[in-house]
Amino acid sequence: MLRRISLILAGGALLCAMTGAGAWGLHRYLTTPRDPAASPVVFSVRRGEGTEAVIARLAEAGLVRTPRLLAAIARIGGSNLRAGEFSLSAAMSPQEILWTLRFGPPVRYRVTFPEGLTLTQTAARVAETGLTSADAFLALCTDPRFTQAQGIPAPNLEGYLFPDTYFFERPEDGDPRPLVKAMIQRFRAATRDLPVAQDPKALHQVVILASIVEKETAVPEERPRVAGVYANRLARGMLLQADPTVLYGLGPDFSGELTFAHLKDTANPYNTYAHPGLPPGPICSPGLAALKAAATPEAHDYLYFVATGDGSHTFSRTFAEHARAVQRYRQRQK
Repeated sequence: MLRRISLILAGGALLCAMTGAGAWGLHRYLTTPRDPAASPVVFSVRRGEGTEAVIARLAEAGLVRTPRLLAAIARIGGSNLRAGEFSLSAAMSPQEILWTLRFGPPVRYRVTFPEGLTLTQTAARVAETGLTSADAFLALCTDPRFTQAQGIPAPNLEGYLFPDTYFFERPEDGDPRPLVKAMIQRFRAATRDLPVAQDPKALHQVVILASIVEKETAVPEERPRVAGVYANRLARGMLLQADPTVLYGLGPDFSGELTFAHLKDTANPYNTYAHPGLPPGPICSPGLAALKAAATPEAHDYLYFVATGDGSHTFSRTFAEHARAVQRYRQRQK
């Protein structure tokens, strides 16, 4: 009887030792990087891809060893791996890699859009990142059905892609919708406190005026004054006579100088020398300062302004004053 008890105790001790050794080995596997000196790489998980397939590719990429063991551990863990791009390295332990694929932040690409970009220029900047193509981006931004679905009373999104710095995840199959929707959402957040924010049509008029202000001056304190000039001209039924609108109407490929013929061209719908009122739509994406200036223009009696040559402008109340300011500008140019 004593001998049988001794054998049972000895077997139990051996089993505990074996279990302890297995647990220790598993712990070492999960916490030991394959190559502590390795650099990070971008690893992509496709939507709908199974855990075993993902871990097999991790092994092929040299990020982990023993993929079958890791796949078994992952199944026990219970949480699915997420689709997206992740920054991984063989200097990470297997458990760190699994955690990143389940809960860690995906790779985000920083893209900055300065104030005053047109749709075409914005699409080109997005295409530089490789997140989507310029053609796909432009096709979405000029799709009236998509624009209307976003609650924007315009045939395209010119003026509504808010200029800012963004951190985009790579969209699946180069779909531009997540990028465009993020920019529209930023526009809505930036304009929610404007007095016309709840009236889409009134807001659209503000965006058009703001886009002209954005193109006319880069001097912050001048923006409300420039907006006031155009507000005064509109109130009096005067032509806006804004060069940037004419240039926009000539198209993105125009790179010459404006001529008298351009200013007389009635076929250009954005020619504010020939057509009264605001142009048909915005001519760029204005920043918040220009939007605020257009929503609340400075109250004054200026009707004209001309560049001084240093980035600022001279403002005039009468055409005679304006003519003298233009003459001074031309003399400085000479």
